[in-house]
Amino acid sequence: MYLSAAVIPPLHVARSVFHEVTTRGSEAAPRRSMTRAASGHPVLTFSPRPLWQAIPPERMLTQLSRFGYVDVADAESLGRSLSRQVSPHGPCLVSVGGPVTVDHSRNLVLMRLQGEVDRLEDVFHSLQSAVRRPGFVHDRRRFDPTVPVLAFDHDLSPRALDQVVQALAGYSSRSWTASSVALVGRELSGRDSRHVVLDHLSLGAALVG
Repeated sequence: MYLSAAVIPPLHVARSVFHEVTTRGSEAAPRRSMTRAASGHPVLTFSPRPLWQAIPPERMLTQLSRFGYVDVADAESLGRSLSRQVSPHGPCLVSVGGPVTVDHSRNLVLMRLQGEVDRLEDVFHSLQSAVRRPGFVHDRRRFDPTVPVLAFDHDLSPRALDQVVQALAGYSSRSWTASSVALVGRELSGRDSRHVVLDHLSLGAALVG
């Protein structure tokens, strides 16, 4: 399976973000299309599929590091190695908000984590070090703590997409304390794949006692 380390918002926070994205997005760009009848008069018709939709709460997560395909037998040893590396780092207070960005390659709109992200960046570097030593795939992407909040169809016009992005700008969720990093597995790539949490790697575990 494909493994990654991620920060997962509490369900009540993710549900709140989902509600805001759905509400603000609908006000900015209603999910319907415009066609014209033979007479030239505009006729509103609902698309067979929505041009955009909010990401379900259970799929809102911030991937810190990606480890590529890892055999199930190796996932446990990788988890132990990662746990040792992140345990000296303490929890951090974060929220969803800040700048809104668009990933055109995946047709996703993303929000950033904000708050004590400098602590989270330290965790990110520890994860990178932990993977480099056992010989697993080293994710060379830079630290980029974003949360996918909306998926859009390629038929959504640039103007409508910009309206949605502008409507989401300035939003900030309630803060929460990220006290662990989740080891997440998925069988297939793509935004429709289902994530399965295999383990929770506690932050600050080495400081207890």
